[in-house]
Amino acid sequence: MDSPSKKSIYECVAFSLLIAYLFTTFIVVVVLANGKSPRFNIDRIYIQEFNLTSSSSSSSSSDNPLAMLTEIEISITNPNKIGYNNIDAGGNVTIYYNTIPLGTGLMPKLELAAHKTKTVPMTLMGRVLSNDWKEILVLSKGKYTFDVDLKVPLHMISTTGKSIIERQINIKSHCGVVVDMPMAEDSKVISGSCASR
Repeated sequence: MDSPSKKSIYECVAFSLLIAYLFTTFIVVVVLANGKSPRFNIDRIYIQEFNLTSSSSSSSSSDNPLAMLTEIEISITNPNKIGYNNIDAGGNVTIYYNTIPLGTGLMPKLELAAHKTKTVPMTLMGRVLSNDWKEILVLSKGKYTFDVDLKVPLHMISTTGKSIIERQINIKSHCGVVVDMPMAEDSKVISGSCASR
């Protein structure tokens, strides 16, 4: 049979463990509730164009829409000290030039641990009407500014012991990107920044 002193020690240890668990849980909840959204950065934009429909003898090629194919690379960083920033299905990315939408693509699902960065390659597809062709075709030379909009369903997850704490939010991010020779395969991003809300 345990002596009163041993019983007191057991109770003290149990109480200390309970306090430590509650404190850890509290810290995780506070950190998760105030967790930061992932940071986005556009690393590459390469735009291609081709005729979406072949012209017939009864119609000129200028009547045909232009199909745009944009290869884009997006770096995503989880800036938080603990937990995961997971991107769920249903997000999308759209690129614009002079308010003209060039293409849209679906953001893939992604699991991103704390302080980690992943680069996501995507292909965005779209159609440009013939009256916007001239504005698009000048992109073969020089530096140009593009707008990239991201809509991302974010699933923030952290664990403490056997407990899982989760938070789901929708992130909207707008990026302004300056690209040199965007219609060249070796196009380069000169500068850019993204702001989320």
